[in-house]
Amino acid sequence: MPYTNLREEAVVAVEESGHDLLRVDVSGSDDAYWELLNDLWTTGKTFVIVEHDIVVPPTAIDELLNCPGEWCGFATPYVGTLWAGLSCTKFEGTLLKDFPDLMEIVATMSDVGHDQKHWCRLDAWMHHVLEDEEVEQHQHRGRLGHVRDGVVRYSVTDTIMPSHDCWR
Repeated sequence: MPYTNLREEAVVAVEESGHDLLRVDVSGSDDAYWELLNDLWTTGKTFVIVEHDIVVPPTAIDELLNCPGEWCGFATPYVGTLWAGLSCTKFEGTLLKDFPDLMEIVATMSDVGHDQKHWCRLDAWMHHVLEDEEVEQHQHRGRLGHVRDGVVRYSVTDTIMPSHDCWR
């Protein structure tokens, strides 16, 4: 669980799933999340990310781990839609081995408002690279919550926006 502002609701949800939780503080810099993902990627071992503000149902992690998909995740409410970014995602070891340089490619990407390796765009940049390689993300259905302003939001009508000013 990468975090900058660890949400108790998210921690409790993962603990209730029966899985071990490794908390990793990525608040030190805008590229600390990339560093974590790069470290995980280079191990070549399957891993699941549950972000610090995502509330998962008790079966979500098992569902991801038991799924044959190499890249799969749950969509969460974000910017008026459901988006399967990094919020609750599994990357299978076979995918990591098939695309060993994915994080190095992502490290070169930037856009207006986001420097290379910026945490806010990692999921979109990873999507872009993998989809260009014709790798499809398997999206799971389930009720995940997104914590904002101390409230767990489940509906796309809640219009959760990025947590920094990049959308302006």
